[in-house]
Amino acid sequence: MASFKGDENYRVYHDDCAVDSSASDDEFSAVPHDANRSRRRWLEEHFDVLQDLYAHLREDGERVFGHAFLQRGGFHTFVQFVYEHTQII
Repeated sequence: MASFKGDENYRVYHDDCAVDSSASDDEFSAVPHDANRSRRRWLEEHFDVLQDLYAHLREDGERVFGHAFLQRGGFHTFVQFVYEHTQII
């Protein structure tokens, strides 16, 4: 049974307050490499090929499965999938 903060059965398992850390903020710096920057550069380099691949994917998928194929995805979803599952050397 679920318990909510207003219930008498509610037990606190974590601290809702801010964490008091002994480490200072000076130790942590911003990530120097922007992951999205490399993805954008990769997309710009391979845009024509990705566009052709996506067009063929849509065409073949709709031929086999009908118009319901890939309803929830678009070009950018396809590009993200290909980028995540491609080894870049």
